[in-house]
Amino acid sequence: MGGVKLIVVDETSTLVLNQLGMLSYALQIVHSNNEPFGGIHIVFVGDLCQLAAIGQSVYAPLGKKPTDWDVRGAKAWASVDVFVEMKTQMRQRAIGTSEDVLRSTLARLRCVCTYVVFF
Repeated sequence: MGGVKLIVVDETSTLVLNQLGMLSYALQIVHSNNEPFGGIHIVFVGDLCQLAAIGQSVYAPLGKKPTDWDVRGAKAWASVDVFVEMKTQMRQRAIGTSEDVLRSTLARLRCVCTYVVFF
């Protein structure tokens, strides 16, 4: 992986902090670079308002001390400095009453979406 210049991570919302920390650390080792993600370009793709994977949380567990991997992951995520938001809904574009209800429900849910790391 030493020659890798770019990594694309899909379904970003399913990642948890410790996984980001492990990814960043592994790339730092492989590339002999202490910058987050070993100094290589990472493209995170996905809907940040999407729910986390079953049984997982993007947040450090409340009431529990974050692990070193959680802290590494939070620092790595904080280093991401460019975000591009896609505004056009490409799913649920069919026409009909049930599709309209689904679209409007999803739009209302997105209005309250936040992505915050607590610790």
